[in-house]
Amino acid sequence: MNYNFINNFFLSNIIKVIPKFIIKKIRKKFNWITFVPTKLNYLPAENHPIVHCFGEQEKYLKDFYKFKEQTSKMTCPYLIQFLSTIFESNKKFKLLDIGGENIDFFLELKAKFNNLEYYIHNQKKVLENFEKLKEKYFFKDFYIIPDLNKINNDQFEFINLGSCIQYLHDYKQMINLILKISKEYIFFSATHIFTSKNSNIEVLVTKQINFLPKIFYCFFFEREFFLSFFKKNSFEILFEKKNFTDNINYNNFLQICKDVKYTDILLKYKTKL
Repeated sequence: MNYNFINNFFLSNIIKVIPKFIIKKIRKKFNWITFVPTKLNYLPAENHPIVHCFGEQEKYLKDFYKFKEQTSKMTCPYLIQFLSTIFESNKKFKLLDIGGENIDFFLELKAKFNNLEYYIHNQKKVLENFEKLKEKYFFKDFYIIPDLNKINNDQFEFINLGSCIQYLHDYKQMINLILKISKEYIFFSATHIFTSKNSNIEVLVTKQINFLPKIFYCFFFEREFFLSFFKKNSFEILFEKKNFTDNINYNNFLQICKDVKYTDILLKYKTKL
């Protein structure tokens, strides 16, 4: 298969002028392609606007009280189960959820960990909806963080970034910030990690086409480059495994990368003896 042709086609401006019904047919034919590599160095200014509905969140809340479990989807379905292996149910700890979108994740967390303090950071619209939910349902230990820069050092035992670091223009700033406020664990789920055939490539800006005619862009990170931020700051890898929430085909990246993986990575601060 001519991957260069396919990549160039999806990168071309013709995509913008093709009628939507034809785009849908093209998307169906090439439904195995999710991302294509670009030559961009930065994410476009307007990228990945979030759609977040108060009514939908209220439905998740009511469903949780009905079914006693989370019904919304998340990029790491095993996260709460995993947290149970490192924190006892009565343990008091602070969890920062960067990119968190659904209220029933918090509700299930609180059901498992009575003494948990939950903090959430996301785009303004998401936080506004959570503020309304908090006021209406009187949530305890639920804290909304509009500005992470105002947080003091070493605050959080666990920081969760669910498939969001790759959509941030200033990902380096975010990494440096979470290194400052992390106390113990940092977890990235559903993150695109690759090994480059060119030692000069540290990140790839890719075009996400699985929502055509809507188009988003995101970063793929060269593995050693990405992990170097944490290794320099005394963090070690506890595990690195494939994320199975999506079966992404990366064959059209093989000319650039030796390997690309949709990855979950858990890092832990190495305490000094």
